[in-house]
Amino acid sequence: PGDDSDLETIMEYAQKQGKSVGIVATSHCVHATPAAFVSHGPNRNDFVTLSKSMFGDVKPNVALCGSKQVDGVDVISQQADLGGYTIVKNKTDMIPAVTALPANDPNAEILFAGIFGEDEIPYILPLGDQKSYEEQDIPQLNEMTQVAIEILSKNPNGFVLMVEGSQIDFAGHLNDEERLIHETIAFDKTVEEVVNWSDLRSDSMVVVTADHETGGLVLEKTNGIGVVPEVSWKWGSHTNVDVPIASWGLNSHAFVGRTVDNTAIYNVMRGALDAN
Repeated sequence: PGDDSDLETIMEYAQKQGKSVGIVATSHCVHATPAAFVSHGPNRNDFVTLSKSMFGDVKPNVALCGSKQVDGVDVISQQADLGGYTIVKNKTDMIPAVTALPANDPNAEILFAGIFGEDEIPYILPLGDQKSYEEQDIPQLNEMTQVAIEILSKNPNGFVLMVEGSQIDFAGHLNDEERLIHETIAFDKTVEEVVNWSDLRSDSMVVVTADHETGGLVLEKTNGIGVVPEVSWKWGSHTNVDVPIASWGLNSHAFVGRTVDNTAIYNVMRGALDAN
């Protein structure tokens, strides 16, 4: 049985090696996946506690993700401010703020947060009365990722970055095929840019996977290029379907041609950190 103690995340392991760490997500900053990487707490829905842990204890160098209102207060912005972060709220302000950060100084503690959206980030293809990215001046996932890499690369000791296309899962819960496609394309574009960046280096590792499948999606019939295909769904929740792992660079051979338990990914990443 557990003893309620915090488990060391891959980010905290990297921090002990003097590396910078960051998260990028199209969910709010303390949704399940980003929270699991850079915060601690007993309840995934206690966004106040998770925000305090994230910006007060773990303190990632970069957090680019959505806002979260709790009782009328954006708890993520509130805690980032208390944690001493440079905070931007829109795409227009993001690049000038990044340019103003100290350059290539391993002794400079950079704490940068981009907290976007009126209450979370909307779908790329707005749902209902949601405002679009353009209306809210929100950067796309690949733009946030480019900025995160630029900031984290200032540390000569290296970095670990987690990027999540969170709303792929959200659209799966809704069985919303069209939004699922838009969110997946945006994530795919981001992966392509990160891999192109990584291919220019010999000291990096890129891992692309998912924590689960959502909805039990099955392709029934393709309708040609540019036309939404016909699909079926099992339900509106998670499934136990195996998910793929793609990897490039250091230790990537560990995933080739085999099925692994999801917890093995942590060990492979630790091995890459220890090797570099």
